[in-house]
Amino acid sequence: MCGGTSGSLDQPGSQNSEMRLLRALQLLLLLLPTENRVLLQDVLQLLHLTASHEGKNKMSADSLATLFTPHLLCPRKVQIYQYLEHHIDMH
Repeated sequence: MCGGTSGSLDQPGSQNSEMRLLRALQLLLLLLPTENRVLLQDVLQLLHLTASHEGKNKMSADSLATLFTPHLLCPRKVQIYQYLEHHIDMH
């Protein structure tokens, strides 16, 4: 679903590409069990609220992503430091 065609409308960063990605994410969220979806929504609202007060708490969206991503997306069998090493190597 996220894969594009060779046409210019599906180039990375294009509006069509972004809409396909958004729809794919929406479908994935619909597949989550209700409890997981509610928890994710609550976590995202908390992160958004925290980032909206960046002037007071010095926590930008990038800082919050750096802090929370390993805990939310790290596979259970992988140590966080291994995940971070791989993530840093990719940049």
